[in-house]
Amino acid sequence: MKRPESADPVLPYLDRLRQGKVKVTPNRRRVLGRFLESDKPWTLQSLHRSLGEECDLSSVYRALSALRAAGLLEEFRLPGEKETFFSLIKHHEQARIPGVRGAGPKARAHAHHHHHIVCQDCGQVSHLDICVPAGLMGKVEDASGFRITEHHLEFKGVCGDCR
Repeated sequence: MKRPESADPVLPYLDRLRQGKVKVTPNRRRVLGRFLESDKPWTLQSLHRSLGEECDLSSVYRALSALRAAGLLEEFRLPGEKETFFSLIKHHEQARIPGVRGAGPKARAHAHHHHHIVCQDCGQVSHLDICVPAGLMGKVEDASGFRITEHHLEFKGVCGDCR
């Protein structure tokens, strides 16, 4: 009996590019593939190094820009850091991205929201798919008189490799 082949995980992302009338190039496919192989955020330089001779630096930059503009990547900086990180917005989270059908205003405000933890020794950055409880956000709003539109939370520690 033949095992069913699993679908190529990059296909939903390529479909998203095509829907946005963004050309699917070999370099964009390679960059997407690298994001799917590793769940970590990448900088332009780290992504370029990981691809080796497959893509030159300017091609990686253009691919990141196109994928970001298409709503497939988020871009962020960590406090005190100069480098910009890029992170893939998971396919199941794209239903909550601005411009995607069915995404209401509340969903847009919290689309693909997560925080990060950084190793203070080696600099490894990992996602934390957790958020502060809504009750705490309400308390901050009540105490400050502000309406919170976004927040960023970063943890620092020592990763398992550095311990």
